[in-house]
Amino acid sequence: MLLGILLSRKTDYLDSPTLGALVSHIGVPALLLTSVLSMKMDVLGMAKLVGTTVLILAIVAVVTQGALSIS
Repeated sequence: MLLGILLSRKTDYLDSPTLGALVSHIGVPALLLTSVLSMKMDVLGMAKLVGTTVLILAIVAVVTQGALSIS
């Protein structure tokens, strides 16, 4: 409840046009983190998941940088 009060006073996240942004920027990552942390996964499996995520983010960053430098 305190988070809602702070967000409503300090940001415009709770205005109707940006409510979707609030869900996608805070809610979805929180749900994903909760579900991943509640899995019974060994360290190697988690390391593979983290490594794959970092690799995909790096590829997206390189492609984005290339697209921005062309335009």
